[in-house]
Amino acid sequence: MPKVRMGVIGLGYVALRSVIPAMSAHSDIDIIVFYDIDGDKCRKYAEEFNCRSSKTIDDFFENEIDVVYISTPTGTHFDLAMKAAEKGIHILCEKSMTGSYDETQKLVEFCKAKKVAILEGFMYQHHTQHAYVRDIISEGVIGDVIHLYASFGFPPLPEDNFRFNKALGGGALLDAGAYTVHFCRNFFEQEPVSIKSVIHYNDKGLDIHGNVIMDFENNRSASMVYGFNNFYQNSYIVWGTKGKLTLVRAFSLPKDFASTLTIETHGEKTELAMAPCDHFAKEIDYLINNLYNESEVNRWYDDALAQALTLSKIINNGECNED
Repeated sequence: MPKVRMGVIGLGYVALRSVIPAMSAHSDIDIIVFYDIDGDKCRKYAEEFNCRSSKTIDDFFENEIDVVYISTPTGTHFDLAMKAAEKGIHILCEKSMTGSYDETQKLVEFCKAKKVAILEGFMYQHHTQHAYVRDIISEGVIGDVIHLYASFGFPPLPEDNFRFNKALGGGALLDAGAYTVHFCRNFFEQEPVSIKSVIHYNDKGLDIHGNVIMDFENNRSASMVYGFNNFYQNSYIVWGTKGKLTLVRAFSLPKDFASTLTIETHGEKTELAMAPCDHFAKEIDYLINNLYNESEVNRWYDDALAQALTLSKIINNGECNED
């Protein structure tokens, strides 16, 4: 079977530190071409990874590639992904897929029409620690799950960081908050029946903190806290009728980092070190193995749409605004 020919748009920190090395190490991938708005940077890393560099985005799409990895600010994703889909190129797009439900809906429908697979890049879900948590829960250790609590946020970033640029799709919800929302939706394997949110904006109209409560019916709920410019948080708690689980470093962690899982039941408390895992490499492997799996690709479409709809409802405190 021929190798999958990959192209990369956007040579930011995550792409260079984690995703491109995972692609380079994969036996079924051949990295073909890079594009970045910083031409010198693009040429430097193209030489390092032994691939071509493109001077323009149009030149990039003239290359024969099977899959494009889009690792640019959220506000640029829609146009780039539409260009890829028009060329029949499959897509791995960093979260959040677009800046609105309307854009995500248009993009997914276009990909369906073009028979193009598109996967929203929530790498955390491929870490083996989450499967371990599910196994503990399935064994009944903490009883029936009644509530999830997820938090993700970071200390102050430079003011010129793209996350603070509304025109580029910045904001805490589309960045940090998206992880917490995705986790809760997928943990319960259904969509929330009601959503309430409190969002704080800075003087430029950019959301910087948020708190969300979701009802998943049957005595199950979730609360999420996310934001910029705060004490670092990256964890979740699963609260059950007989105990609770706390996972520290849940959403973003180095491949050699061992998270701590704390299990608490009546009168007992156990701390376990989770096995390190390169969740980016796992994500890339999952993508390559399922590019032509119709049922999985359809699930990617559905998940992206449901995620975007939920984010829209959070922005509008329970109402969906398709703009």
